[in-house]
Amino acid sequence: MSCSTVMMASFLPGLLCNARCLIVEQSIILKKAQLNGLLPCERARINKKTFYRYYETLDYLLEEVMATYAAAWRRRTTHLHMPDDLAEITREFFHFGAEQDALYEAITCDPEWDVIQRRMQDDASGERQEQVPDGWDPDRWHVFYAYQSAAVLAMYRAWVSDGKAIPVEEMAELAADLVCKGATGIA
Repeated sequence: MSCSTVMMASFLPGLLCNARCLIVEQSIILKKAQLNGLLPCERARINKKTFYRYYETLDYLLEEVMATYAAAWRRRTTHLHMPDDLAEITREFFHFGAEQDALYEAITCDPEWDVIQRRMQDDASGERQEQVPDGWDPDRWHVFYAYQSAAVLAMYRAWVSDGKAIPVEEMAELAADLVCKGATGIA
């Protein structure tokens, strides 16, 4: 293991944590002009030059942070398959979201972050959206996948916006019922 690898392993967790805090605390819309690379370095107590050895820009750091969320989601749902496990995937989305930090919530819920949220969602979905199940027409699958993704995300955003007033277990079940059965299925 090289010296730089050891050094990276020692400061990366603090850097990622502090970058998350900084982004959330300052409600930053990720534009290069708005985020000075010195700030997360100061919080992580590393030199700016060291930071830029590993990340050319803060966008690269954000990409890595988003990749951690996506990887965690894939690990959690790897055993689930669309469309057969749609209800369970929907429930897991709510439970997963409830367990994440404020940066995840900001990326997922704030419309200002839609581009970033979409990239994170595509990464988290992996090949799932591209794998057309047997018996499905590819065009119909694309429409179905778009519908269920948008519906689940809209319900999650509404739940967060309402201060998570409905307990997560109840909300996860309601969302699964709505996605799988529609409005008439919950009446």
